[in-house]
Parts: sequence; C-alpha cells; structure tokens
Amino acid sequence: MIQTGHYCNQSIALAGAIQGSQQELSPAATAILKEEHPMHEWSIAPGRTIIESMAVNHIGPVARTFATKAIVFGGTRALSLTATSIQDSLRTSDMDCLDVVPFRGECCPTAIRTIESRLTPDYVAIAVGGGKVIDAVKAAARSTGAPLITVPTSPATCAAVTALCILHTDSGAYDVGRVFPPAPEATFLDLDVLATSPRRLVAAGLADAWARSLETDLAATVALPTGGSVFSHGLAVAYTERILLEEGTLVLEQGRDAGEMMFERVMSAIILGAGVASGLCRGFFLLNVAHSVAYGLTHLIDPDVALHGESVAIGLLVQSLLADPTEKRFLETERVLRSWDLPLRLEQLPGTTPNARFLDQLTQLLLKMIDHEHAVPFAVTERSVRGALERISRE
Repeated sequence: MIQTGHYCNQSIALAGAIQGSQQELSPAATAILKEEHPMHEWSIAPGRTIIESMAVNHIGPVARTFATKAIVFGGTRALSLTATSIQDSLRTSDMDCLDVVPFRGECCPTAIRTIESRLTPDYVAIAVGGGKVIDAVKAAARSTGAPLITVPTSPATCAAVTALCILHTDSGAYDVGRVFPPAPEATFLDLDVLATSPRRLVAAGLADAWARSLETDLAATVALPTGGSVFSHGLAVAYTERILLEEGTLVLEQGRDAGEMMFERVMSAIILGAGVASGLCRGFFLLNVAHSVAYGLTHLIDPDVALHGESVAIGLLVQSLLADPTEKRFLETERVLRSWDLPLRLEQLPGTTPNARFLDQLTQLLLKMIDHEHAVPFAVTERSVRGALERISRE
C-alpha cells in the first residue's frame, strides 16, 4: 500500500471552440482564467493509493472512514468488471451502496451537473473507469463536498490520481483543464482489472505517460523555478528511462506474462508516475506541443474514434520536429511509437483527412494552446508548426 499526501491548487485554462481558423475561450475557460490560485498549495496525489491484485475488495473499509453511504459511477465495461466486488466490499463494511450509475458521454458541464444532483457531503463518490468518468465525478464530488475514491480500469489515463479535470464540450471537444483540489481521498489500482485492458489502451497510456516526461524535459530547459518543478522533472525522467522504455513494450506484448512485478511497475508508471509528476508540476508550465496537438484534434475529428494517447503520439512527432529540425529526434520518437503500434501519421487517426484546411486549423489551435513562454526553449511559429504537420501528413 502506498500512501501519499495531497496539496496544491492550480488551474490550466486554455483553448475553446474553433470557428474557421479563429478561436474563442469558452465562458467556463474565461471564468477560470479570472480565478486566483495560491501557488503555495500543492495537490500532489491521492491520500491513499492501493496497488495490488483484487484491490477493489478493500474499498469498503477505506470508504467507511469517510461516510456510511456510497454511490458508484462508471462506464459499462468498468462496472461489469468491478461493480459486484465493490458492492460486496461496501456491504461487509456496513455501508449502503445507494446506487450504481452507468456513465456515458463526456466530462462536460451537463454530465457534471447530473452527477452533482446525486451527491451530498454524506456520500462517498466512487468513480470507476477511464478519464472521462473519473474527471466528471471528480469535479462533481469537489463541488458538493463528497469524498472521492477512484478506480481506474484503463491504463490510458492518469486522471485517477490527480486533482486535474479535463473538461470538454458536450460534443467532446477540449475546453479547459482545471484543478479541483484536493486529489482523490483514495485510489485503487487493481492489477487484476488492469490486466484485462485491451492492448490499444495500454499503448495509448504508454504514449501519454511518455509525453508527460518529454514535455517536462523541454520545459525544464527553459527553467525549473520551484522545488516542485525539479521533483516533477526528476520523476518523469526516472519512470521513462527505468520503466517505460525498458519494459513498456514487453508488457504491451505479453501483459502480465511479462512478470508480475514488471506489470505492476508499468501500470504504476503510466497511472501513478505520470499523475504524480503532473501534481508536482505546480504550474511551472501549462500545455506543451504534444498535448496541444492532441487537444486541438478534438475540435477537428470525432473524439470518440481516436484515443487521447493516440492523438498525443501524433503530437509527440510534431514536438520532435519542432525541437530538432535535423529529424534525429523525430526518427527516435517514431521508432518508439512504432514499437508500441501507435499512429505515426495524421491520416492513421480514424476520421482524419489532413487537407490544407485541416492543417491550417490544427496549426492555429496549437499556437493558441501552447504555453510559449514556459513550455519550450524555441520559437513556435505558424510556419514551423505547419511544416511539422505537413511532414507527418506524408509517408
């Protein structure tokens, strides 16, 4: 059992709807930009993190420390894997499971309000599934004062361990990232559940966690202004060099058969490592290139047909070209992504037609979203971005 403290309050507010090549911040993003967030507070990680086989069987005793009633929210697949075990654990801990609520759709204001209507400070909110449901329940729990427990059933996101919520429009386009402190009261990484994840989700998680490392490394060349930024950078580099690049491909190919401890290390790196690195980041940079590309793509293609990590993989290729015009870094990035069976060209993303208008729109979205001052040690221009996008639009 790993137990970690939680601090911090920060907000990442960028991007919004696109109309042609012009973008406007949504009302939600505009409001968040006006908020003040004290930088002396951190929200690093869950109060308790339990990583083991059959971890969900222990939810009841932990939840019982916060309340006597709970509501479980989750996606269809997630609930099919965990709902019975969670309900049994709550029951044996003398807790009432008031409802098991299926979640469909986006982490958007409509979904958050619906979840808020079910919660009170006297109910434990248990979020089971991927990033969308976890973020939606996270936002609702924090606005209502309900204690929050997360159970990630997908390694494609670090949402389960952070205070950060990625908010979308009702149609699924990226709107704004916002921190809702503190981080979850508890997170359960059930290795049996995570072992059922489809290969595609594992690959997407590898790309997303690697992006956190590479983006932090770029920002570190600009400045490491706080202790948290140094810790964030060190952690991200360590889990990449010692786990992702050495063991990620083996776990992707063999799953748990690669070895129990290796499987645990890779799952922990993707979910916990990337999430804690994000919590430690403390706002020393906001969006870098790879995630700006990924979030920009949600405005241009159906967000349900491409996984976030797959879009991030495309963003990593763009980032490598901007960072090193000689293409040495690009070729190395391409090699790693190919070993993880991730998209290497824009047209490999489902529903993507990278014509001139598409590239123009994505260029403008990236330029709007990226933190030019703190995230990159080089100028990101319309010409350089368009050239990089053209490079990954051809074989």
